[in-house]
Formats: sequence, C-alpha cells, structure tokens
Amino acid sequence: MKKIHFTEQYLLRPTNPVTVNLIGCGGNGSSMVQWLTRINYCLRELEHPGLQVRVFDGDVVTHNNRLRQGFLEDEVGMNKAAALVARYNRCSGTRWQAYDCFYSRDSFHQIGAVVNANITIGCVDNVPARYEIIELIKRCNSRGGHHRDQPFYYMDLGNTRNTGQYIFSTVNPIKQITSPDYETVNRLSFITDLYGDLLQAGADSEEQGPSCSAQEALHRQDLFVNPIVGVCAGRYLWKLFSEYHTFSYGGVVNLHTERFQPLMIE
Repeated sequence: MKKIHFTEQYLLRPTNPVTVNLIGCGGNGSSMVQWLTRINYCLRELEHPGLQVRVFDGDVVTHNNRLRQGFLEDEVGMNKAAALVARYNRCSGTRWQAYDCFYSRDSFHQIGAVVNANITIGCVDNVPARYEIIELIKRCNSRGGHHRDQPFYYMDLGNTRNTGQYIFSTVNPIKQITSPDYETVNRLSFITDLYGDLLQAGADSEEQGPSCSAQEALHRQDLFVNPIVGVCAGRYLWKLFSEYHTFSYGGVVNLHTERFQPLMIE
C-alpha cells in the first residue's frame, strides 16, 4: 500500500500566521525568501493567516554575493538577513523579522525566545551547522502543551556544484487522519538520521565553504542550482498547504542530467 503523510492540521487552519524560521541567507536561503513571500501572499488570498517568517544569518553581503545569491549592489556591506527582510517587507508589506546572528548555541541569548517555529528551514552550507540546528530544535522541543511556535516540521536544503536536495522531516509525530487507500506515516526522519554517513563523508568536500573570487564562485556551483532547489522546496511546502498531504519526504535535482527525483516515503 502506498505511503502518505498528511499535513499537520494546525498549519491548515491556524489562529495566527504560521511561524517559519529560515536559517541561512546564502544561495538557497535567499531563494527561499522569495518563494515564502509568494506562498504567504497566496495563502492570505485564500483567507489563511499566512506566514510570519524570521530570518537568521550572521554574515554580511559581499560583492560576490550579487552573483548566485541575488543580492543587490546597494545591499553590499549589510547583514544578509537584514537586507533580505527589509527588501521583501518593503515590497510585500509584511512584518517579517531579521536576526543578524547565526542560529547556534553561542547566539542563544539572542534567539532563545524565537528558537522554535512551526516550520524551520535550514539553508546552511556545512555539516556541523546542520547538526547544531537539529540539536537545538530537539533540545528546545520540551515545552508542553500547544503554543504559537510549537515545532512541527524541519526542512533541510543543500547542494553541490550541479545537484541539490531538500529533505523534509517531522519534529514530533504528526497525528494522521484515517485513510482507506493509503498507509499513513506520522514521522519523517531528520536528514542527520537518514544520511548521517554521507554528510560526514562530504564534510571536507572541495565544494564546501565560501568562494574568494567571482570566477571561483561561479565555478564551484552552477548559477541556477540554488534557484531550482528553492523552487522545488517552495513547491513542496505549497503542496502541503494546498493539497494537505505528501507522498515524498523531499527530492533531489541534478542539473547535469536535467533530472528530478522525488524521495518517496518508504
């Protein structure tokens, strides 16, 4: 029987806007802000409260960030999170929040009050940061009862030169509705549990880390890998809101072979 995961009911009919923590404003993160803005606009048109997004990044915009990451010339020197949030708030009338720090234990004094969100999206380019984000989510997931920032889902975005992936997981088991046609699955594993060995093996990859020049930045990663990963991840989130279910826990894209492969729930 085909396996299915039904969206947490609170996200479909919330009292307040769904809270989203977006961690990292590099190529994938800057792309995701754009799609979250569109999702928010469409949800509100459908009489849903929409999204309340918080963006975290401790880096500043450099000249090379204008290439793959889509920052503007007049944003060079600004904090990445502040630049993106200011731009999209100005254009769309939202009141999203920027945190000019990394989502980490060292910054807990700054982010402690907002460490949880209904949906957290990790867009970081190194393995230790991935583990630390998930560790913080798990550690702070002890608050009992229902509250506005109750964590339900975590999505991890990552890429290499020509490939990318987005992995969707549950923070806690999600109550499922009864289905006569499908086998319901209430828990989707974290990327660190599914692919921990692969993450560790790729931790020292030459494709990790910042680029020192424009030529190196464009050589390390394809110009379109981040937008395509962002589109696919954004579409996945939109389907959770609009179709109320998913048969996959993410997907993989390969620009070299021009193929997309969903990761079906097993």
